[in-house]
Amino acid sequence: LLSFDITVLFTVLSIIDLLLIEIPRGWGTFLMFLIIGLSSGFLLGVSLTYPREKIKIPMKNVQVEDVKIISGDIFNLDGYTVIPVNEYYSSEVGEGCLADPSSLHGKYIQNIKGGNIQEYEEEKERALEGQNYEEINYDGKSYKKYPIGTVAEVPKGRFKYLLLALCHSDLERNKSNANVMDLWNALMKLWEKCKEKVGRSSVNIPIIGGGFGQIELKPEHIIQLILMSIYHSAKKENIIFPINIIIYHEEYLKYDLYHLKKEWT
Repeated sequence: LLSFDITVLFTVLSIIDLLLIEIPRGWGTFLMFLIIGLSSGFLLGVSLTYPREKIKIPMKNVQVEDVKIISGDIFNLDGYTVIPVNEYYSSEVGEGCLADPSSLHGKYIQNIKGGNIQEYEEEKERALEGQNYEEINYDGKSYKKYPIGTVAEVPKGRFKYLLLALCHSDLERNKSNANVMDLWNALMKLWEKCKEKVGRSSVNIPIIGGGFGQIELKPEHIIQLILMSIYHSAKKENIIFPINIIIYHEEYLKYDLYHLKKEWT
């Protein structure tokens, strides 16, 4: 954007230089300032509306390392990446399964684990060792149900994933759901776990809950809720790691992020 501004300004000044050759004495200075003023207004308008791939959100009166809203691919980011899952950390992916293939939970198993259910089961069991759970028997099988807000840390090469239990699940209907309080409680527990685990590494979180979680909030309101949870957690204890709220590239331009930032300024 900066190079675009400089190019436009250079072009405007070149036009002014040409115009001054033909303009009678006394009018040149007036027109020069008029054109510069109009150009500055145009450039300001462009700078405010031109889509950015990264917007920093200020957090007043609390200590937070950095909070940004970023356009990107949630599965291709350094640091720790939050993946919302159901309370059973289900491994079966497919239509009619608790882990739908189009959900982040399903995509994690299929894309990151290559559909290797055994590997996923082994890693999640190691990550959840020592965590409280309730044993549920259904249809001749035993399931471990973890509290909402449980976090399982699973590394994958240079990437690290935080599998966050967000949704309640109906084993009979293979449906998952959550409400606003579930989301709030899960976020607060997530930030507490991050304070223990991530050090100064970045934490990447998608707009969670609005898909298969079926939370009845617009994406913009979920972003606001995530920001409010960060602020509230930072009031309890400083957050020394940067946080990135991730929006997929094709979705990024749908949101009025400039207005959202203004609300936090």
